[in-house]
Amino acid sequence: EPEMPRFLSTNDKLISNVTLINTTNKKGNVKIKASVSGPLEITSDKFKTVEINPNATSNVQFTFTSKNNIGNAKVIFETEGLAKVKEEINIGIRPVSPLVVESGSGEIKSGEKLEINLPNHFIANTQNSTLTISKLPVIKFAKQFKYLLGYPYGCVEQTVSKIFPQIYFGDLAKNIYPKLYENNNSIFYVNEGIKKLESMQLYDGSIAYWQGSNESNLWGTVYTAHFFVEAKKAGFYVDENVLTKLLSYLNKKVKEKSIYDYVTYSNNQKTIIKIAQKEIIYSLYVLALADKGDISTMNYYKSMPQLLTNDTKYLLAGAFALMDKRNSFAELLPNNFTQENTERLTGGNFDSSIRANAIMLNVLLEVDPSNLQIPIIVKYLSQNSENIYSTQETAFTFLALGKALKSQAKSNLHVDIFSNNKKLGTYNNADFTISNNQLHSGKINLNAKGEGKVYYFWNTEGISSTNEIKIVDSQMKVRRTYYSYKTKAEISNNKFKQGDLIVCKISLTGGQRSAENIAISDLIPAGFEIENPRLSTSTNFNWENKNRMNVQYLDVRDDRLILFTNLTANKTYDFYYMLRVVNIGEYQLPVIAAEAMYDREYHSFNGAGKVIVE
Repeated sequence: EPEMPRFLSTNDKLISNVTLINTTNKKGNVKIKASVSGPLEITSDKFKTVEINPNATSNVQFTFTSKNNIGNAKVIFETEGLAKVKEEINIGIRPVSPLVVESGSGEIKSGEKLEINLPNHFIANTQNSTLTISKLPVIKFAKQFKYLLGYPYGCVEQTVSKIFPQIYFGDLAKNIYPKLYENNNSIFYVNEGIKKLESMQLYDGSIAYWQGSNESNLWGTVYTAHFFVEAKKAGFYVDENVLTKLLSYLNKKVKEKSIYDYVTYSNNQKTIIKIAQKEIIYSLYVLALADKGDISTMNYYKSMPQLLTNDTKYLLAGAFALMDKRNSFAELLPNNFTQENTERLTGGNFDSSIRANAIMLNVLLEVDPSNLQIPIIVKYLSQNSENIYSTQETAFTFLALGKALKSQAKSNLHVDIFSNNKKLGTYNNADFTISNNQLHSGKINLNAKGEGKVYYFWNTEGISSTNEIKIVDSQMKVRRTYYSYKTKAEISNNKFKQGDLIVCKISLTGGQRSAENIAISDLIPAGFEIENPRLSTSTNFNWENKNRMNVQYLDVRDDRLILFTNLTANKTYDFYYMLRVVNIGEYQLPVIAAEAMYDREYHSFNGAGKVIVE
């Protein structure tokens, strides 16, 4: 019976105790051998011999050290003597430092030669690289699209954002992120997303913010309805009962005529005005798109233009166009494009300037695709591509730019791709991707012939070989503290005893401003196991806990605990959970990380180190 953890980190040292149990009435010698494969090595003797009495046990120890590499390792124990026994244990070696992604894009014209140098500071077997060439200008935004497809959390907004563009750009998504599509295609992911969203519907027809939760989000509900309507039109199966209940819910909500305080910026001046709730106007647009338009409510807001922002004017105008009320569409639609400037929201309707202007472009492409404002808004979004951050911004921007730029794709160009003077392939007017196993070195040469120009996107990702993580607090602080469960004393030296029960306190402190939708990820050391992930709600937990954190969603995995909460300015709130110390050794202690899902300005990384278990 070997004591092995479920995982190890790079550069961990594990002392594994192996118990040999003699269930016979014979006394004898047993020789035990340990062997490994993968990024793991044995740093003690590989053979141990022990004498075991009848119906007794004996113990031996082996020491293992994980390499500065990641992947699947295997440990094999084999015995000779009293009996032949063999046991194989699979164990994953995870990185301590996060995944690093670097990318670049550009264009190449006929007659040009181009050299691309991929970064080379990654652990060897962790680096994955791709090069994509396309006639579609939208490939320039592949960096943002790939980030969207790989976003790790799954609330209603992010679920829709990841699958919405795949309705129209599944082939492009496969070229941008081939690893994601090794086993499944975009149709699979869209269908799975539809099933998940249908399972999140609540009794009143709205959609829960988190799967299994009873808290709905109005913007997420409208966004889901919009996706369902377009997915159905694109030929995907959507449950009619779910969609009917969803549209019925929106039909009731639009009659509430809600308003709220809205922050807008002009000439560096901040102004707060009262406007119609954006979710309501968006709902009117979606209802019209589903042939369920509410003309009377639309006319009410048409008569109250002071309650509309630029983006909601386009949405309301679009709703009239979808209902074949072209005169009202023309009256409402601004004659010229004026960008909407507003503050970034980390919750509520997830508003931002990029998102607002991308919505305006989406509406025009749907109801008036020849409108002269379209190229102007395309230029605005293209110039602000580096400011596209959140999943909302990325989804709406990619949907709009993808549709707008797809029609502009014209060229008759051939591009030869070389690496180390070896030809890897040729682009011939069809999207072309070269993946990791074909890129023989970090230097790639492109040679273009023919007419016109095409666009390229390269991406490389992996685990940095330096294992360096920047310790930083921006707009908030997250901290992790360990305590003895028995004595309640703080464990400040990171030294533990095998079998200890310990309490981990996670503290989140806000800065000058509050924010919503904060994700906290606490990777536990190898050799530890999560014992009770919700200790602060346990009736047996009598620790002082006045500042209990309001956790909206909790995700517990073998090697980490992820929780989602809100940030309150100048306040500290705590969350407690229990761990058990299981395996002897020396283990890397990863940082605890916190970030706002919709605003990169809010982030905190702290607490990297090493723990010793005796």
